[in-house]
Amino acid sequence: LTLSFYNVPVMEMTETEFSSQLYSLLMGLIDSEYEKKKSDQKFMSDFVNSIDYYIHKNYKNDITLSDIARFAEVSESQLSKEYKKMTGISPYAALVKYRISMACKLLRTTNMPISEIAESIGYKSLANFTYGFNKEVGMSPSVYRAQNSVVF
Repeated sequence: LTLSFYNVPVMEMTETEFSSQLYSLLMGLIDSEYEKKKSDQKFMSDFVNSIDYYIHKNYKNDITLSDIARFAEVSESQLSKEYKKMTGISPYAALVKYRISMACKLLRTTNMPISEIAESIGYKSLANFTYGFNKEVGMSPSVYRAQNSVVF
């Protein structure tokens, strides 16, 4: 049995050559793991961006976690787990946040009735919209409009 390192028998290597070869091998492994991690992070960043894109394009519709998972070509549980790991919130919470941010914009810049705003951002029920808005913003849509409107 001959022990070799990069096809050179170890016994024929000096200690310096062996150390140099071992160092090169270890640095190659570290670089490989670093590149893999960078690639994984880019993939996850692209994954989150694609989910956010889907939410931004479809927030007006009655979309579900299942719809988002189907778009992302992953299971609902994998979607929830990975999205939350990257963003700190669930995909559904991201949808609600985006819808409410759009409502805030409409409340500030239009005279649209609140019921129309709710419907235009994907809420079927004014009560659900008002509850979600209050929970997210800390005040009712009408109070928000009164304090933040730029429309005269």
